[in-house]
Amino acid sequence: MTNLMKMILVTGNLKTNDKHRGFTLIELMVVMMIIGLLASLVMISFPDDSVKKISHTETRRLAGLVKLASENATLKARAVGIEFSHNSYRFLVRNASSEWIPLNDKIFRKRLIPNNLQIEIELFGKLKKFKVDDTLGPQVLLSASGEITPFTARINLRNEKAFYQLKAQFGGYVAIEDLETKQ
Repeated sequence: MTNLMKMILVTGNLKTNDKHRGFTLIELMVVMMIIGLLASLVMISFPDDSVKKISHTETRRLAGLVKLASENATLKARAVGIEFSHNSYRFLVRNASSEWIPLNDKIFRKRLIPNNLQIEIELFGKLKKFKVDDTLGPQVLLSASGEITPFTARINLRNEKAFYQLKAQFGGYVAIEDLETKQ
């Protein structure tokens, strides 16, 4: 019998020297944990596709409602206003005493933006800064003749760049721009 076979029979293992030693389970687990942490950091640095989809859906909803409210203003021969805040928007009309009151129906009800998103409005080339519970009446007017106060709206993550923006022009033209493909 060779020395190797005698060693296996006596000790029960093949360990001949420390040069061929493998990794322990603890070492493998530590390496896997480090790889997992690095992978999670990489995932955090990329914007979530679901946020982009929600932003697109909310921007499309706002565009559709602005177009519909503009048509409603023309058909009913009355001005409709849009009041924006940092996390919501609603449609308003004037009552008999010329005060702005909310349009209370299923379509033009107050719309809340999901918690992690915010609304940014640009009026006349200036970004509107909202304070919490800032309700000063409508910032945008949709006239009975089909004209719209020109504005740009972006629904995005707080302190992050927007994926899409809604642009409304004076003549009633409303469009959504994809800001990622525009660059």
